[in-house]
Amino acid sequence: MPSKRDLIGGSSPSDGIRWSDFQWNRISAFFVGVVATGFYFSMTSIVDTSQIPSWGEEILAVIPIGLIWYGLSRSSWQEILKAVVGIAVGGMLGIYVF
Repeated sequence: MPSKRDLIGGSSPSDGIRWSDFQWNRISAFFVGVVATGFYFSMTSIVDTSQIPSWGEEILAVIPIGLIWYGLSRSSWQEILKAVVGIAVGGMLGIYVF
């Protein structure tokens, strides 16, 4: 004998959106990265950038890159951190070599 659900054709309660499936840490990292990028580009009007050393600007530039990259990729945060630190160190070496 068919059940009421089979006769009515309703879906089970678990067929809806499951909010626990979303990766909220990646979603929030992306949005924080976008806000940090906006802050970085508007920093020249807020802060006197001549007071910030060149290595400090390099570090501030890669933080939003890492956050957005983490939000858009499936890589672990350790891999992203290694890459971002490598980008920062390479940029600082480029500043001091040239």
